[in-house]
Amino acid sequence: MAIRLVVNLVGLLAVAAAVSIYQRCNLIQHPNDDLSYILRFRFLHGSAIIAQWTSYLPPLTIIVVSFLATGQLRAIGIGTIFALVAQGAIMGWSDKHVFPNLKHHVDVPQASHHAA
Repeated sequence: MAIRLVVNLVGLLAVAAAVSIYQRCNLIQHPNDDLSYILRFRFLHGSAIIAQWTSYLPPLTIIVVSFLATGQLRAIGIGTIFALVAQGAIMGWSDKHVFPNLKHHVDVPQASHHAA
């Protein structure tokens, strides 16, 4: 079990670093990663952590509603919790330490803070 846990967590670390890399390369992104990218740079002042947590709100809402409806919590394990808690921080760390010469190509307009 310990080996499986370590492999799972190392895999999640690698996924977060990989997402950081491909976001900075400005490649076509998976919709979930694109959502966190847009949230991060348009609304959340570049915060990878808050953007990742915010992008997880729809699936978390479904999990909570499902639990309330059935009383059962399935397919939520240590890896899921680790990803929810730490993936944004790992992505932010990776932005600075994994291929640091790559830079974000922010092409999402900033949200206006002025009333219409």
